Amino acid sequence: SLRAALITLAGEMGLGLTAPTTTFTFMPAFLQSGSAPNWTSTNFVATAAAGTNPDGWLPVQLPDGQRIQSLTATGKRSGAAPTSFQVKLLRQLTTGPGSDAPTVLITVALESSTGSFSVSGSVIAAAAPAGAALSLITQAAAEEQKLIDTSNYKYFVQATVTGAAKDTVNEIDAIQITVSQ
Repeated sequence: SLRAALITLAGEMGLGLTAPTTTFTFMPAFLQSGSAPNWTSTNFVATAAAGTNPDGWLPVQLPDGQRIQSLTATGKRSGAAPTSFQVKLLRQLTTGPGSDAPTVLITVALESSTGSFSVSGSVIAAAAPAGAALSLITQAAAEEQKLIDTSNYKYFVQATVTGAAKDTVNEIDAIQITVSQ
């Protein structure tokens, strides 16, 4: 929207105007994804059983017309680092066959986190080749992906662990998504 563009421009000029934000907090009650092991849910916390590689997803309701600012994953990790421990925000078209691949909007990598963590990520469009015009196209694509469009897309969070060792703890305590007008 024009309002959002003006607020962004004013912020870049150092005028201190910002859009109001709202943070939505979700309990990590993941549903099993395919035949992979699921997360274990105890006391409202999702835990990967020792040595397992869970893959789960969580539907999220976001306010239509708002803009996604960030995804934050809070939890704990100890022991040998898994090959990959990620939390992603995705969207998928509501129309067409269910085989349409979802689009990853945000990826938060957690494999290098140790102890208690709270790690955030933002929407970043796929990298484009060098060049000012292509850079603007990439920025425009990122802005389009930030816009929450519940008429055309469904939104969900996916949490996966791969390459987990037997002595590891991989836990997700909460998922937070921050949006703005």
